[in-house]
Amino acid sequence: MTNVTIQKPPMWFLVISIIALVWNALGVFAYLGQSLMTDEMLAQLPEADQQMYANLPSWYIGAFAVAVFAGTIGSLGLVIKKSGLFMC
Repeated sequence: MTNVTIQKPPMWFLVISIIALVWNALGVFAYLGQSLMTDEMLAQLPEADQQMYANLPSWYIGAFAVAVFAGTIGSLGLVIKKSGLFMC
């Protein structure tokens, strides 16, 4: 039988993981704010911003969604790994 020791990551790992989680959660809120924007909300924006939102390609919106949700899930995984819920 081998002795297996589990070494905890350093404290800075938790700090960086939480900062990354907050950053990516802000990205999710930005994406949801953009994708759930109603026509009334869009009409209140300046003309240049209205044109920008109207001309965004669908691949851009899809890439934005994949990036923010994957980043948030990854950051959450780092925080959960630090807390010891999943031991690998």
